[in-house]
Amino acid sequence: MQELDNLKQEFLKVWSEDKVKEMSLDQYTNLERENSFCYWLESKTTDLGSIWGGSAYKFGIYRRSDIEKEVDAINRVTDGEYAWFKKYGESKEEAFDTVKSIIIDIIKFSKQNRLDKIDSLDLGFAYKWKIAFLYGEYNLVNIFKYEGVKYVAEELGFPKKKKAKTSELQQYLMEQKPSQEEYFTYAHRLWRLFDEHRKGIKGLTSQKQLFVNWLMKNRLSSDIAEDLEQLSDEVLSQGYFDKHIYECVELSDVYQLSFHAPIGDSWDNLYEHYYTFILTQIKDKTGINLFRNYALVTFSQSKEYDDFIKNNYWSGYTEISKNYLNTFSKGSQLAMYYREKKNPENIKVGAIGTVIDNPKNGIDLRVKWNTDFESFSVKINSAPGALKFFQIEPQKNNEQLQDIKSVFYKIKASNELIKQPLNQILFGAPGTGKTYFTKKMAVEIIDNLNYDEADREFILERYDDLYSIGQINFTTFHQSVSYEDFIEGIKPVLQEPEDEESLKNGNLEYEIKDGIFKRLCNSAKGISGKVETSQIIDFQNKRFFKMSLGGKQRLDIHQWSIENNLIFLGWGGENDFSHLASIKDWRDFREAFKEQFPKLIEDSRFVIQAVYSFQNMQIGDVVIISKGNKIIDAVGIIESDYFYDDSKEFDVFHFRKVRWLATNMDASPDLFINKGISQQSIYQFYNEDIKLESFVEYFNVPANDQDYKRYVLIIDEINRGNVSSIFGELITLIENDKRKGIKEINPEYIEVELPYSNKKFSVPDNLYIIGTMNSADRSVEALDTALRRRFAFIEMQPDPKILLTEHQSQAIIKHSDGAEINLASVLEAINQRIELLIDKDHQIGHSFFIKVKSFEELTLVFKDNIIPLLEEYFFGDFGKIGLVLGGEFIKQKSVSAKFPANFKYGEDGDTSSFSDKIIYEFTSVDSWTARTFTSIYE
Repeated sequence: MQELDNLKQEFLKVWSEDKVKEMSLDQYTNLERENSFCYWLESKTTDLGSIWGGSAYKFGIYRRSDIEKEVDAINRVTDGEYAWFKKYGESKEEAFDTVKSIIIDIIKFSKQNRLDKIDSLDLGFAYKWKIAFLYGEYNLVNIFKYEGVKYVAEELGFPKKKKAKTSELQQYLMEQKPSQEEYFTYAHRLWRLFDEHRKGIKGLTSQKQLFVNWLMKNRLSSDIAEDLEQLSDEVLSQGYFDKHIYECVELSDVYQLSFHAPIGDSWDNLYEHYYTFILTQIKDKTGINLFRNYALVTFSQSKEYDDFIKNNYWSGYTEISKNYLNTFSKGSQLAMYYREKKNPENIKVGAIGTVIDNPKNGIDLRVKWNTDFESFSVKINSAPGALKFFQIEPQKNNEQLQDIKSVFYKIKASNELIKQPLNQILFGAPGTGKTYFTKKMAVEIIDNLNYDEADREFILERYDDLYSIGQINFTTFHQSVSYEDFIEGIKPVLQEPEDEESLKNGNLEYEIKDGIFKRLCNSAKGISGKVETSQIIDFQNKRFFKMSLGGKQRLDIHQWSIENNLIFLGWGGENDFSHLASIKDWRDFREAFKEQFPKLIEDSRFVIQAVYSFQNMQIGDVVIISKGNKIIDAVGIIESDYFYDDSKEFDVFHFRKVRWLATNMDASPDLFINKGISQQSIYQFYNEDIKLESFVEYFNVPANDQDYKRYVLIIDEINRGNVSSIFGELITLIENDKRKGIKEINPEYIEVELPYSNKKFSVPDNLYIIGTMNSADRSVEALDTALRRRFAFIEMQPDPKILLTEHQSQAIIKHSDGAEINLASVLEAINQRIELLIDKDHQIGHSFFIKVKSFEELTLVFKDNIIPLLEEYFFGDFGKIGLVLGGEFIKQKSVSAKFPANFKYGEDGDTSSFSDKIIYEFTSVDSWTARTFTSIYE
């Protein structure tokens, strides 16, 4: 183990205590990596104990390379160049001085063997103990995870107790070291003891990886998981909690972690993500939504019960604890119950209510009650006693989770989605909520859950997330949309050059471009072939390269590479480039290559870039193998450095070994890449072009745990396009029994040969199509028969009752003079008249009024929306608009016109008929009062 001691001495030579005291911020952390204090601690001395993982914030302050990345403003500060924890100071200078002062204290206490002083120093747990090890005289074991130190100490006889300081554990471990055993031999023996134990706890590792996957799918940094693990070590070492963060998988375990703040805001902010993750897991596994609150409420007598139901509220009359009543926001649920006399341990539930408003007065709530079920009795674990309002809190007792399921989910539909048609069209008058309902349906289809109206805010957020990752797509049909836009067509493109000569010429070419429907079908089909998911991979910290291995032109060598676990570079001929592998700088590499291989450059200058990229790959990088530029055929992890080999059966000589994660994938690039694949034989992707969540989903989850994904295409205004022309021959393929089986095998599915690409194509059965059409634009009956036969039609009608339940004030708008306007009555009266004068397809939807909360807003809706729509319906016939709205909106206009004497109108020149014509005009908006609107229905 002499080489390890030599490495320790080399570190102390470079970073002596005096050097640290004089150290500048740039010497502490910089982007050159080879010479900073932080780089030495994390990378160059890894063999002396690893502190890899987590974000760079573990150093207290660091020089940023990812200046575009957002910084958490709650606990962290950045000036653009540096980032640091706010607790260390307001400026980079102040923060660095604080951190350096702590490091100097660690060095001093470690040299003096006063490890107890290091326990309380506020610096990253693993980081501070590694500093202590490097500067100490082998007075502690080089294991820098608290759970590791504690475990091996207890295995060697240290008494098991909740609160054990790191310094105590380390001192005990050093006392147990046999005098004849060399230090590193002893330390490595202890580490193997802990490592074997850790590998045995599969739940801990898998729970962390589930959390990492969740973070990445929600476009959050996986650093959060590493930071939580490090902070968990810190918390455990101070004796606050019994369990490591990733051992806390039940809600009651996780909830107790929030009751202490031993390390301030840093813990609270990161912990919030884990708490949300646990709630998400519970919802996915059980269907129970714990993002809302639940409570049992009572009533005094049947008259009070009837009043609550009729008027959509619940009241406790006297002030209840505002601490919990005021947390019941929109969407929370109440169960109205009474106790059975024969079985007092049971409660009988007569109504389930959803909170639609909380005035936060500590007394009452506005509630939409549901009594459309038979009252039921249930035995519960909770003990509400005499309380009129009892909040069920599963965070404190896991048995209460069962109470929520027993009471609030008893009358709900099964967690499994009610079967949705693969093709459906929502039609109705303007403003009937078609746009929102398509979003709700799309989210329900993908999540395989039924959501209620109280989840509206969540549904809209979820829709945006699913749209951003490509599981939902949206398009609008109009007269100009064609088959070439929707399926595939020939489009002009400026080809990305294969070499520098092509770059100078700049070739405009025509290629077959996939349309939105074809792209989404290819994504929905996912990947085929063999997938290997036996190892957990941190894709967020990987680099991604694209390579061609012969492609479609050389399928023989392409397949040979796959079968032999190799990637090769076709550029460079028989020349061995092994001696260039150590040159990392592009400019130095280019000059060396030009000098040594001028003949290769004469053939193509791109050879330099290709060889450099191939050699610049690192072990662990991800390589994506394309077949042409429309298919991803394989994904692998590089497992060797560059090597030259002239003994292979093909005329290729430059290789790297690779471990394939998937082969024969036949996958669309859209599934993994945010942009098209270039024709270049090798290049590195920008990180923002990689869909990390797809790599996590396909290659970090055991194959038997994978479920097929659902995709949704929303086609707005589907009736405005020529559907038969847009879908073409694919109009047949969207039928249920013609779809390719992804959910289940369908031996009768049909595929066709597309006219432009000549590729076989089918429509998968996990792609749902939701169309919308405004029935005022075009009658449903006038639609193409082929379309009607293949789509289910769902009518969306105006519903004044929705205003009574959705509107916080029961659809009552108050004028400043105290008069009240009933929006539901306004809408109902207008639509009755429109149906008589035109038809029901031209009615006005409730959505126009759903957000109206004041007289001023109502006035604007009429001026900007309702009246212009009526003008369109009646082609400017103000008289008919008057029949709809009444005389408070429309009045006769007095017109006095003298016609020119020198023009004769008609044969007899008689203009008297015009003087009898009645002309109408709208009344002034400024003159509108509450009476103007109530006159519509009174």
